[in-house]
Amino acid sequence: MSSKPKLYILDDDVQYAGLLGEVAAKSGWVVVAEQSAATFLTYDLTENFILVLDLHMPDIDGIEVIRALADKKANFLLILISGFDERVLHSAQQLAEAHKIKVLASLVKPIKIQRFVNILESIAIGGEQFSEKKLTAIPTVTAEELQLAIQQHQLVLYYQPQLDMRTGDLLGVEALVRWQHPELGLIFPGQFIALAEKSDLIGELTEEIINIAVAQSQQWQASGFSTVISVNVSADNITSLSLPEQLISLTNKHEIAPESFALEITETSVMEKLTSSLEGEASI
Repeated sequence: MSSKPKLYILDDDVQYAGLLGEVAAKSGWVVVAEQSAATFLTYDLTENFILVLDLHMPDIDGIEVIRALADKKANFLLILISGFDERVLHSAQQLAEAHKIKVLASLVKPIKIQRFVNILESIAIGGEQFSEKKLTAIPTVTAEELQLAIQQHQLVLYYQPQLDMRTGDLLGVEALVRWQHPELGLIFPGQFIALAEKSDLIGELTEEIINIAVAQSQQWQASGFSTVISVNVSADNITSLSLPEQLISLTNKHEIAPESFALEITETSVMEKLTSSLEGEASI
């Protein structure tokens, strides 16, 4: 008898839900596919389960489903899927985590089936019973480790192009921070930005990110390439009086135009307001 928890697939696309369900069933999961969010929420959801949730549903959308399950205090792990871009998925993940719901993965349609299979296999390694601690491979880090990472320059930036959809022209790039941990591997910002804010490390973290971005801009300009770099900063330090001076000092030092940079506020420090607004609109 399978020791795996039940796997629910909530997606109004019958063919897509059927495909994912067939793949999961072949991996030994007990699968229940549902096209109506309203019907799904009438199920007995008192047992532990995994939910594959499409954010765009015709009757009750994914945001409302997350809120309803949070109100029910359901014990489940979440896999988000959507035909929208990664920003929408990221916002939905932040919303879920604000409700203390663990998100195992966020996948953009069309989903790579092998990626889906790998996620399912990582959930049930060795046929273990459902356990949030066992099933989530997300590493736990401390403020001390994060501070050491900043000091030892373990942070790296990935650059995502920003394009004009009408012309295809490059408008700039967004700097996406990652933590290259020497033992845990690549750690994503959702696992350490909130920690930095709570432990008063956000200023040091932001400074390190800006330093990296400025150095990269200098390298690009030296090779004849120039574009705007958008850097994410926390709402906790955007009001810092030292931030403008820091930027001016760095750009002057490296002889880079200040207008080469744009600042974007991260969602984490305003999550309570974001959660309320998303739940109120429920219009993803």
